Amino acid sequence: MIVSLSTRLDNIDTLLASDDTTIDEIQEIVDYIKQNRTDLEALGISNISGLQTSLNTLQTNIDTVQTNLTNHENDSSNPHSVTKAQV
Repeated sequence: MIVSLSTRLDNIDTLLASDDTTIDEIQEIVDYIKQNRTDLEALGISNISGLQTSLNTLQTNIDTVQTNLTNHENDSSNPHSVTKAQV
């Protein structure tokens, strides 16, 4: 994505117009990232206790919903035997 020079200058102007509190908060975030860069870069799914299990459960639930939806769409056993194509 190409960002125009005008857009970049507008972004800089916005930052320069920020009050000191906002700039201090941004600096605190930058300082935190710099101090914890190694830990942040090492983070992954396997580093977060229980996350993989939760993701697996979520995927199983998604698969179940998809299967149920597909079965429902293909089910023509209704009182009027109406198929999707007939609607």
